[in-house]
Amino acid sequence: MNGKKIAGIILLCITSFVLVVELARGTLDLVETLPITIIFMIIGLILLVSKSKKQKEEKLIQNQERNKIKSKEALERGTTLYLKHATGLPLAEGTFCTLTVNLDGFNIAGGGADFKLSKEKITVVDIVSDVDVQKHYVSSAGGAVGGAILFGGLGALVGGRTKEKTSTSITNYLIINFLKDNQINNISFEIPESEYFKATTMKNHFGRAFSNDTKTAIDL
Repeated sequence: MNGKKIAGIILLCITSFVLVVELARGTLDLVETLPITIIFMIIGLILLVSKSKKQKEEKLIQNQERNKIKSKEALERGTTLYLKHATGLPLAEGTFCTLTVNLDGFNIAGGGADFKLSKEKITVVDIVSDVDVQKHYVSSAGGAVGGAILFGGLGALVGGRTKEKTSTSITNYLIINFLKDNQINNISFEIPESEYFKATTMKNHFGRAFSNDTKTAIDL
């Protein structure tokens, strides 16, 4: 038992004893003694139920472990997103694709072709808006956001629309960076509104992407 809990118990015992004695004697002062006694009892309760730094750290670790287990279970079940191809694959822009993610990596199907991307190759999976892409394209011609995300062709695709954009609506993109021949490559997909929640959940849970290995798939 930590010091705070011990102090809380002692404080509660003392205040309770004082309160019982004063009540028994009929000398309880409702103006001064009672309010002070109640205040010290509340402090004692706070000390008793408060968690130590070690307990908080242990609780944090437990939550992290639970989240890892949940993420692994979700990956084992597999998650499928329905997205529109933007750049990075030998597909036309706007081609509807299914992206399935599980413990092995990504499996992407679209335009009559299948592609697979193993988790070992993936460096970054993130979601950005066209506004962010445009701002960064203007400032650094499609470089990296915070030194982590490389836009690749998406920078030119979206950044080139800066002058044409008149709508206030925001388009979100799923960006996947992966290593191929010791170089970082990019695949990006436009996220329909109906898939945005699922996409953000996938990104937050997995951080890195994880698919079904098919013999006919093209290994990226």
